[in-house]
Amino acid sequence: MAKLAVIAEGPTEIGFLRRLLRLAFKGNPLDSGVRVCNGQGNAQTLALLEAIGVTGLKFAALADDEGTHDGRWSEVKAAMGARLLRWEGGCTEEAVLGHLPEARLPQLLKEEEGGWNGERLRTLADRLGLADKSLAAIKAALVAQKRSLRAVIIEAATGKPDGAPEGKRNEWKAHGRAWFKSIVGGDELAGYALANDVWPKLSGSILPLLNAILASVDRAAIERLDRV
Repeated sequence: MAKLAVIAEGPTEIGFLRRLLRLAFKGNPLDSGVRVCNGQGNAQTLALLEAIGVTGLKFAALADDEGTHDGRWSEVKAAMGARLLRWEGGCTEEAVLGHLPEARLPQLLKEEEGGWNGERLRTLADRLGLADKSLAAIKAALVAQKRSLRAVIIEAATGKPDGAPEGKRNEWKAHGRAWFKSIVGGDELAGYALANDVWPKLSGSILPLLNAILASVDRAAIERLDRV
């Protein structure tokens, strides 16, 4: 039994929140009784928040805005206040990648060792109708098709299936696993969110949630996050 359960919509949000909370607590949030739990998806998270809310227990949450059940989400937000962060008009991936400077987008396609991430390149090539998954071919196709690298990366990272060839819809939905649809991927995404050229644009949304979580276990609020 945790002092405070934090419901993260899915694996991406679990990894994302765990990294941020370690920084906010300057250690393991579990030591203060804060546990990040898997909400098992957007609709399931909403139902869970509604059910827990009836009990009078205190909890927090991070969820995407999928454009559904807005009335129910508004009621949950009114009850939870800052303890709920629901991204406005999008998801965690869009919130972060939408602010990453254009020049740094190719970094998303590299491995830690410095080489190119073949799986991620393939997801982009598939969405551009290419057999060649080289970055040069992808950039040329983006120009020819008048599309942006950011938009195609976000489509692949979120597993958007729109426009998939016949029989490829499920394959396109699975593209997100090559990106941030995992706990490890969520941790990586948090790293991009914490970058000096991205964090100032996100801190206004994220810090209120972190401070609400800290306050729920009698910890002092923070004005900034020491990013290490």
